Amino acid sequence: MTIKLTICIATYNRARLLQETIESIIPQLTDECELVISDNASTDETERVVSEYTNRISCLRYHRQEVNQGLDRNFDCAVEYATGEYCWLFGDDDVFKPDAIATVLSALRTDFSLVLVNYECRDFTLSKVLNPQLFPGLTQDRVYTPDQIDDLFSQADSFIFIGCIIIKRSIWLSRERSRYHGSLFAHLGVIFQDRLPGNTLIVAKTCVSYRENYRKTFVGKELFEAGIVRWPALIATLAISDAAKRRKISTIPSAPHLLFDRAMNVYCLALYQRYIAPRRLSLQKRIVFALIAATPVTLVNTALIIFYRWLSRNHKRKVIVWWLRHSDVNLLNRWQFLRSGRTRDAPTGS
Repeated sequence: MTIKLTICIATYNRARLLQETIESIIPQLTDECELVISDNASTDETERVVSEYTNRISCLRYHRQEVNQGLDRNFDCAVEYATGEYCWLFGDDDVFKPDAIATVLSALRTDFSLVLVNYECRDFTLSKVLNPQLFPGLTQDRVYTPDQIDDLFSQADSFIFIGCIIIKRSIWLSRERSRYHGSLFAHLGVIFQDRLPGNTLIVAKTCVSYRENYRKTFVGKELFEAGIVRWPALIATLAISDAAKRRKISTIPSAPHLLFDRAMNVYCLALYQRYIAPRRLSLQKRIVFALIAATPVTLVNTALIIFYRWLSRNHKRKVIVWWLRHSDVNLLNRWQFLRSGRTRDAPTGS
């Protein structure tokens, strides 16, 4: 039977979490599906863990890169290895909800260029729902035509998470992908570098549980640079209107944004000097932005936790508070790990 859907997983050093991901997929696989795993030269037990599955699942194919090529290129490789008409781009630490594949296969009976599925945000253990729906207000399936590219892009904040994206493989391969390698948002560059030839469907049903970990893919300087430099540079290349671009990027970061970045320890004086100071700013903003960078990180972290908890109890605020409380710089976390004499495992990415 012709393969309709390839689940493309890009992984790096997440053997245990990857095992949970695979276990959520296996019961849902059909003759129309295959599973492709592209390993970015992991140094943990990833190869051994996956080999246990390849020995008994004929539709699973594993490819190991000789060197780590970065997140964007690893996903690109996974799509290149695929043979399905559509590719579901999926992370190595998230899980499928029941009937996710059946829901997507049903949607693919119509010739869409792109399908996006709704997803929920859970804590790292997957035991607690932080946000039940990441496409806000979506109660029924929604279709966008190629001419509605600006309207589709207005939803981009919801599908920065790559695991909700199912794209026609021929479209992905026809696009210029290498220009976005290293951006950390290559999937958005591929989707929006030109109008899609066909319609896009957003599925209202929640199909994926996203494992929340603020630093799951990139950390510190790289995260700050992604938001301040790489994201605006990518947006500038897209085939959307100037008005749509302006709504998604700001030439000058805001004080609240920098406060949050400082609370997560992804903004500091060195980054201020490199990315903020060279910009044309008023003296007042320079002083404020420099003071934020110089303020003790645990103090900012604690203050924002109190502020966000007091301000609102909606799902978005709950996720932000969860990020702040589980940050390495949170005062409670620091005390627990100093007392035990342990350090946290370094975050890894695809």
